[in-house]
Amino acid sequence: MWEKFIACCRDRGTTATATLTSFIELYLDDSTNDLDEIAVATRDRSQNSQIQVRANHSSSEINWETISAIHARLERLESDGEKPVNQSSDCLEAKIQDLTTTVKQLREAMTKIQNYLNNQPRRSSKTNKNSSVYQSYTNRIQPLTEEALAVRLGVDVASVRQQRDSLPPALFVGWSKGKDRSGVGWEWNESIGLYQPAT
Repeated sequence: MWEKFIACCRDRGTTATATLTSFIELYLDDSTNDLDEIAVATRDRSQNSQIQVRANHSSSEINWETISAIHARLERLESDGEKPVNQSSDCLEAKIQDLTTTVKQLREAMTKIQNYLNNQPRRSSKTNKNSSVYQSYTNRIQPLTEEALAVRLGVDVASVRQQRDSLPPALFVGWSKGKDRSGVGWEWNESIGLYQPAT
């Protein structure tokens, strides 16, 4: 009932606190016969920041301290009714912040791993042996023209030229190696004007 009452008061442009306070005032004035007057009075009084009531200080009637206590309690109840929305919003913002922090930490960790791998020595006895075999194999392969390399890689001449112009030399070697039937990487030798196996 309380939640419905708060919603109804909001729809009418007022608050539950102002509505109940106005009702108390009208009740003390014996003006509760016309409910429409209560609604109008409530709307008018909700715009006023201070609530004024007429009360006697006799023990049988509600005094100003009682009205203030009721007013404070109603404000607490009304704010408690809104807490779940605020808490869920705060909770969502906290989760988003946590996710942002986690993503940032993952990126930093990936950068450190990449730097570590890049700084590791890449040669071992086995690697040296394989490299010497690969080197002797590639030394036997003759340099190729752009047309011959395009045929070997299974692409057209324009693709070879475009990749050579747009990629750094090391990336071009990797690209050509991925296309080559034997897995040989190729590089452009400007002095002879031909493509040769990468060393």
